[in-house]
Amino acid sequence: MIVEVREDNAPRGTLEKWPAFAWIMVPGIPADTVRKYMQPELSALTGEVTRRRRWRIRWADLPLAVRNKLQATGQIVIKAGDYTGAYDFTWSQVKVYFRDLQTGLDEAGEL
Repeated sequence: MIVEVREDNAPRGTLEKWPAFAWIMVPGIPADTVRKYMQPELSALTGEVTRRRRWRIRWADLPLAVRNKLQATGQIVIKAGDYTGAYDFTWSQVKVYFRDLQTGLDEAGEL
């Protein structure tokens, strides 16, 4: 699950490293745009939190190249929007591994 969202170039803690943490960087995309992946799932009837996070990354289903990059470096850079710098994968390649647990559907939207 996504546990924190930070703006580009925000400092990292010394304990925030692989395998406890994986850094998924999406340069140029404001933190507010991706905060939806941290929202809890709420009951439609009561409005109470039913799950800590509504979205989950399907880690076991990630392509081998993504898993290898994470194991080697603890991070990946995703190209989205108008970003023109170095990147490992595009949002189109990885968004389908972000699953909305409330609907059971994988992400289809753009950032």
